[in-house]
Amino acid sequence: MGFKSACWRTQAVLTGNLRRNFLVIIDSVTLSVWDLTFLLFVFLFLYAIIYPQSQLKKIRMQRVAKIKAMEKRHGYKVLTMIHRREAISYFGLPAYQFIDEEDAEQILSWIRKYRNYPLELILHTPGGQLHASIQIARALKNHPEKTRVLIPHYSMSGGTIIALAADEIVMDKDAVIGPIDPQVGDLIRGLFPAPSWIYAAETKKKKPLKIRPLL
Repeated sequence: MGFKSACWRTQAVLTGNLRRNFLVIIDSVTLSVWDLTFLLFVFLFLYAIIYPQSQLKKIRMQRVAKIKAMEKRHGYKVLTMIHRREAISYFGLPAYQFIDEEDAEQILSWIRKYRNYPLELILHTPGGQLHASIQIARALKNHPEKTRVLIPHYSMSGGTIIALAADEIVMDKDAVIGPIDPQVGDLIRGLFPAPSWIYAAETKKKKPLKIRPLL
């Protein structure tokens, strides 16, 4: 028993010494390793949030400068709808972007604001919501002045609908536009191509379903 007690006392002394050694003195302020770990975690957390936003702000400032130069050179008011995964990210994970109601509201407000000016719309998008794309396309088509769509890389699906509504399309030699293939449904029940719904409706008219009671 005496030997075991001595071992326990020795372990307690060593543990106390380790705890005392786990202290760091910075400008007369004593911090434990756990405090430093917590501060490091807070720093990394803030960095993961603030840094992407600062990068996005920098990109926007560069775009504004380019847009002003284009307006002066082309004589058009330049609008943009750019969806890039690299533009915004949180904790290293990219945020996917697509055409939605907010895009439609913003683009429509700018088209109305510059009603008396010719417009250039820069499109870089994978597509998105059908009704939002149609709203933008309709507003672009009804614009009283000349409209031009610039496609530097790609404009797919809903972006193609918008591009076809302009008076003129200018594309890079390697740029592409995609097929218009609207998907109808939701994530729970599934998304299906719109032509398949039309086919199902026409088939149902020709061959009406017979409902038989189970009992």
